[in-house]
Amino acid sequence: MFTDKLWVSNKMKKFAFLILLLPIYLTSNAQEQEVVEKFEHKMVNQPDVKVEIFKADSGWGYDIYLNQQKYIHQDIIPSVPKHYGFKSEADAKKTADFVASKIRRNIIPPSVTPQELDSLGVYSLKEK
Repeated sequence: MFTDKLWVSNKMKKFAFLILLLPIYLTSNAQEQEVVEKFEHKMVNQPDVKVEIFKADSGWGYDIYLNQQKYIHQDIIPSVPKHYGFKSEADAKKTADFVASKIRRNIIPPSVTPQELDSLGVYSLKEK
């Protein structure tokens, strides 16, 4: 008789334990699903970003197209006090690719600081 009660008691403890764990499992599963849905959304809605480099009046510049429409026209180096184009096509491309990467990561507006230009090697902070 005592062993029957002990068996029922152990069975009740296991059942109660499972009932307590169920909300934790359901919550973690819902959070995981939310993360997956956000990731899938980003994959499906990835913007179409294209870069074009051009020769400008005072050097080189770039255009950035977002979903086949011109989004940025940059014929001078952005964020610097003097208004002149990039010294080389490679500098313009490097900066345009950097700005395009910001757009792809949903950093809007995709502004560029003089420090970022310096780290890209297209503008020296000493030039100020």
